[in-house]
Amino acid sequence: MIGTDRWREEHPGSSAAVALYRGLTVGDETDVLAAMKRELEAELRARWGSATKQELLADPTLAAYQRHDQRFGQNYHVAMQIMSIAQKGKSIPTRNPLIEAMFMTELKTGVLASAQDADQIAFPIAVDSADGSEQYTRYDGVEELCKAGDQLMRDADGNVLTSIAQGPTAFGLVTPETTAVAYCFYFPAGVPDSAIDDSLGYLDQCVRAACPGAKRTGSTIIAASM
Repeated sequence: MIGTDRWREEHPGSSAAVALYRGLTVGDETDVLAAMKRELEAELRARWGSATKQELLADPTLAAYQRHDQRFGQNYHVAMQIMSIAQKGKSIPTRNPLIEAMFMTELKTGVLASAQDADQIAFPIAVDSADGSEQYTRYDGVEELCKAGDQLMRDADGNVLTSIAQGPTAFGLVTPETTAVAYCFYFPAGVPDSAIDDSLGYLDQCVRAACPGAKRTGSTIIAASM
């Protein structure tokens, strides 16, 4: 993984990471992953069940993403998803287990991640600051331009993979046929180091629970201050 000079200049204090897994098989949800989901739901309800939105966004990790998203007139959607499960009786949905692992990590630690089919993209992945001219097809088929000043990731061929404000693009999405995944993380300035370590560690637990044969073949963290 690499960071561009523009990213380092425009987003001091930010970090990013990629964790690469291979040997994956997409099947039915395992009993271990299902149990982890129920445990996580109970944890979120115990922690945030009576919290106000202001109290939720006072969490240092969630607050860092909220500050970033507010630059674009948005609220941090992971915080809203946490609130939905903690206070509205929603459950973590059952879907592709490789995506479930990512989503559970977001809920558990408050960080923002995406999952890319590692066999469909070119390495290394670069994290950059958008100038607003980057055009791409969003994951739901809508044509978009990145928001100037947002953080984005692209592969070595120049394909935009994700951005913080607008989420994953349609390129390199994980499917039922995926056998290798690059999990990409954004950590805007203010995200505690402990959240970075916790997110990568919990993701590893979830991926191995979903696919017992999974092998983590690489993990890289970069910081804009480096």
